[in-house]
Amino acid sequence: MSSNLNTQAVPFFARFLVEEKPPEKPNDNPPPIYTFKYPSDWEDR
Repeated sequence: MSSNLNTQAVPFFARFLVEEKPPEKPNDNPPPIYTFKYPSDWEDR
């Protein structure tokens, strides 16, 4: 059961992460979209 869910979640998350974080600098300089992605951060600011 878990295996099935994981398989679907893997490609979904991978695609989202790749689109948001470019291969140029994934951990160097995250895009501004990341902040908007999280509603908690946006409200906090």
